Amino acid sequence: WQGFLVALADRRLEPTPWLNVDFREPLYLKDTPVQVEDTRSEAERQFPEFFHNKLTSEGYHVEKTSMSVLNPQHPNFIH
Repeated sequence: WQGFLVALADRRLEPTPWLNVDFREPLYLKDTPVQVEDTRSEAERQFPEFFHNKLTSEGYHVEKTSMSVLNPQHPNFIH
């Protein structure tokens, strides 16, 4: 069985240049952090649903999340 398993997995776990384009290391200890520029407008920072709508209109699938922080400036905020 050992010989069979070795032959089965031989060279199958080696990295390939065509498959590993932009590969991110799943072990975060080895991965280098990536900073992405914040391109939101002031309104999108203040009202996250505007940013959600923008991403959705650009074709991204973004799950809608409820606000976790109270925002008194939000139009639907109940005083």
